[in-house]
Amino acid sequence: GDPEAWRNTNWTQQEESPLEIADFASKPIAEIAAFLRAWQPREEPRRQTITALAQKLRTAATQDPVKYAQGAMQFANLPAIYVHRLLDGLSDAARNQLDFPWASILELLDRTFARLNEPIAPDSVAEGDDPTRHWACAAGGALLKTGLRRGAAGIGFGHKAAVQDLVLTLQRHAPQ
Repeated sequence: GDPEAWRNTNWTQQEESPLEIADFASKPIAEIAAFLRAWQPREEPRRQTITALAQKLRTAATQDPVKYAQGAMQFANLPAIYVHRLLDGLSDAARNQLDFPWASILELLDRTFARLNEPIAPDSVAEGDDPTRHWACAAGGALLKTGLRRGAAGIGFGHKAAVQDLVLTLQRHAPQ
């Protein structure tokens, strides 16, 4: 049987995403970002959650990193969990040796790192959402590291100044 079957017992509700991978693949980035900005979870008739939706976003970004890399800045003002999962998906793609453009991603990382200590209003955090931007920044750092490890096949040398600024920003935010 399925090794994860124990999670789907009668006493637990399985989380679902309101969008499927096919939706993420077929819709333009602007439409996806608008949906993520406006969508709120509901309990009935099925348990659709932010966590499940964010996981689908991660999978979609892993499968089509060029599309999501080019539109990365459209995710900049979304809830932190979506930025976090987008960056996780792009990091997965980079680890799998998939190539994609970095300019928009580096802009998103700059915006995300700059907002690290910016508070998120507690009443705007839904169940499953990241309560701070720390996880998004950690995912951004991991993506940056993965891109740099690939050498010239990863982040191009033309982005040297942007990468240096990002590393210095992380260093300023690092605990002493």
